[in-house]
Formats: sequence, C-alpha cells, structure tokens
Amino acid sequence: MRSKGALTAATTHYAELKTFAMTTAGVENASCEFDVQTLRPTYRLLIGIPGKSNAFAISRRLGLEEHVIENAKAQMDSESVRFEDVLTQLEEKRQRLEKAQSEADRLWQQREEDARKARTFREQMEKAKDNARSKGETEARRIVQQAQRQADAVFAELDELRKQQQRSDYQAVNDRKSDIRRRLNEAETALHQRDEDTEPVPAPSRPIAVGDTVELAGVRTAAVVLAANSDGTLLLQAGKMKMTVKAAQVRLLETAEEIEKKKKQSQAARAASPAVQISAGPRAGAELDIRGLETLEAESVVENYLDAAQRAKLGTVTIIHGKGTGALRAAVHQLLKRSRQVKSFRLGRYGEGEAGVTVVELK
Repeated sequence: MRSKGALTAATTHYAELKTFAMTTAGVENASCEFDVQTLRPTYRLLIGIPGKSNAFAISRRLGLEEHVIENAKAQMDSESVRFEDVLTQLEEKRQRLEKAQSEADRLWQQREEDARKARTFREQMEKAKDNARSKGETEARRIVQQAQRQADAVFAELDELRKQQQRSDYQAVNDRKSDIRRRLNEAETALHQRDEDTEPVPAPSRPIAVGDTVELAGVRTAAVVLAANSDGTLLLQAGKMKMTVKAAQVRLLETAEEIEKKKKQSQAARAASPAVQISAGPRAGAELDIRGLETLEAESVVENYLDAAQRAKLGTVTIIHGKGTGALRAAVHQLLKRSRQVKSFRLGRYGEGEAGVTVVELK
C-alpha cells in the first residue's frame, strides 16, 4: 500500500505497530488525548505521540481494587508492560512540558499585558501632561491675546489721537500761515502809511554828531546821540531807553530853547527803569530788552515802550525777556493781554529767540 502511495490510518493497541511507526520513515504515531481525571476524551489529536491503554487508570478511578489491577498487570507480557511504562513516562513528560509551555505562554501573555498596560498608562500620562500643558498654553495664549487686544485698542486710540492732533496741527499751521501773511501785509501797509503820514524831517544844517539832541520823528521825544555809525544810523538814548535809528528819521534840535522844551515834554513819558535797547529801521521791527529787570520794573518799561512804539507806528515789536524761570515772561504776557495797544502776541520761533522772546503785533 505504501509503495503505491496510499495514505493509511490504522488504529491499534499493539505495541509492535507503535514501535514500527516510531522506527519507520514515512509512518507517524498519533493518539487522541484522554483525561484520566475526568475519564473523558479531550478530543485533542496528538501527532507524534503513540497512544497507550488507559484501562488500569480508568479501573483505578472507577474504584477497582488495587490487587485486582496488579493481578491484571501480571498477566501482561513484560515487553508490553515496559512499553506502556515508557508511554506513561512520555505522556507525563509531555504533560509537564505542555504545562510548562502553557505557563510560559501565560507569563509571556502576562508580560505582554503588563507591557500593554504600561504603554497605556504612559500614553495616558503623556496625554495628561499634554492636556495640562495645552491648558496652560491655552491660558497663556488667552492672556497674551487679551493683552494684545488691549494693546491694539490703546495703540488704535493713540493713532486716532495722533491723527486728530495732526489734523489739528495742520489746521493750526494753516491758520498761522494765514495770520502771518495777514500781519505782514498789515505791517507793510502800516509802514507805507507811516511813511506817507509822517511829516517830512527837515535836513539838519550840519552833520549830526555825538552829544547832539535830536527828536525821533513820530515819537516826539528828545534823545541824545550816543554814537554816529558808519552805516548812517544813530545810537540814541531817551531817558533810560536806547535805540538805533537812521539819521533821516530824526530831527536835529539846534537851539537851546528847542532842546529845553523837548526835554520838558519828554519827562512825563519817560519811566525810571534800567537801560532798554530798541533798534528800528524803515521796515524793520523794534526790540525791547528787559532781561535782568524785576517784574514791576519790567511792567513799567514795557507799558511805556508799547506806547512809544505805537506812536512810532511800529506794527510789530519784539520783547526780549529771556527764558530763566519763566516768571518775567508770564508777567509780560499778562500785561500784553490787558494792553489796549496789543493786537496779538506769540513766543519767538526758531531763529527768533524761541521762548526767550515775545513777538507783539500792535494795533
């Protein structure tokens, strides 16, 4: 049968066949597992393991007396008994190995389960940390975003204020330009008008020299010539005021009677004050320097100066009060606000003296 390739399955209790299968190539033992404890088959096919008779074990489990079982064993062939003993030992070893393998499998599965639980726990911990970090980052982002929104609102408000200020400054600049143009036109008109209205100054019979007494046209105030400059201007002193004017703007008082009369007329208009410097040209503004004066002294000097400047038809004058603590400037500004001769006033610009001077436009 084997030579023809037939597949044969034979069931037997003969030990000789079992030995044949163990020693012959192409032949394999097999058996069905039987649980002696429960006296029931497990229906497991065991390839490579020959089956053995379980008659004695079953009899013993069923309560058959031991001496009967031993007598039955004695009736068996010795070879068969030894073979059965070998199979019994093999079966026990197989079961031990199987149990050991089962335990190893169980331990391996337990290890895998523990590893899985460890991984799960680690993942949960990482997730918890990520959640905590995410919550912290979310809170931090919320705070930063809130601060950013507040900062954006503040910056937007500042930008709006800056735009409003720029619009306001632009309007102020335009107003200032218009005011400057208007004042320049008025000053030029006033100067031309003054030139037209002023009585002609008679030519002196001789050149004006240092020490002569002259009268400033339009002011009607006597002044003493302190210096005759090479550019045709004269440095005059009227009381405690000093001024620089062109020679064509003064009339020489040549007789003692004229000098005495003019001095008496000037006494009422002079103020007892420190020296005041005025410089004027036919189209130039005048300057009054009151630096170093006390507030009350400065007010008296400024009042008299404004009166004289208005009578001289000066459209714009400059009062030099210096920067210092600002007290003298404040006093001057208060006086200018009250004065009926003043049309407007402002602090000097760059190149004019800035906060150290006040430019006054007269009516």
